[in-house]
Amino acid sequence: MPDLFDPERRRDWPGRLALAIREHRKGAFEWGQYDCATYFSDVVFAMTDADPFEALGTWRSATAALRILARTGAGSVKEYLDARLPSVPVAELRRGDAGFLAEFEPLTCPAIVIGAEALARAETGWIVFPISRLATGYRIGR
Repeated sequence: MPDLFDPERRRDWPGRLALAIREHRKGAFEWGQYDCATYFSDVVFAMTDADPFEALGTWRSATAALRILARTGAGSVKEYLDARLPSVPVAELRRGDAGFLAEFEPLTCPAIVIGAEALARAETGWIVFPISRLATGYRIGR
């Protein structure tokens, strides 16, 4: 099993979280540039100075992203993160943490908790929903 990804949050993480989200909301969906994975990794990096997807490299299409994911031995982004991120019950999620809905596709990335709601990026646009709808939770940073 790989090392657990559990960096410390920066002291100024709340402002950096807000800025990272704002920056991603400016760009139209584009694989490898403004997709759900780059949104997730950029937000996590902004809060912790560490990237949970750093070892994956880059991609420019869904096919390339699936190929890269398959090289890790994971069948989905969720499976990849389940092996790397500290899990936490959904009831204990705090702002800046992440989670998955019960239904997800292999390339779906976790939503970021922004308060009582979570924000996710999809090819079709941004999705906001109550965190109570999350089925899986991850602690992002200590």
